[in-house]
Amino acid sequence: MIRLPILKDELAFIEKLLPDLETRPDLAHLAGQIKKRIEKIRQEFAP
Repeated sequence: MIRLPILKDELAFIEKLLPDLETRPDLAHLAGQIKKRIEKIRQEFAP
């Protein structure tokens, strides 16, 4: 599937932004939810 490498790159980019979101009190909850979703997506493409 061609889109899989692109999706992996996008997830990596978002993961790099998460530490900045976590430090903001107004966005910390959102960052936690994003982390959970990224982990779920990664598990879906794990062989």
